[in-house]
Amino acid sequence: MIAAGDPAVVARWTPIAETLVRQGITSKDSGLVATILAQREAGMPPSTIGRAHKVHHTTVGRILAAADELTP
Repeated sequence: MIAAGDPAVVARWTPIAETLVRQGITSKDSGLVATILAQREAGMPPSTIGRAHKVHHTTVGRILAAADELTP
């Protein structure tokens, strides 16, 4: 299993995170967005991700859905 806090995994998601912030999908910091995406890749449920970062579950859902549209 991929470690959600692994800097290499978070770094892999950074370009997508920066795109989401630039497109106005979220106003959250791109580092946080990259971490959210890495945690989802690691299998963490969206509700758990939201609680861990004090981010509303709808924001997490919007980030994940937008990332899905940008990745194959």
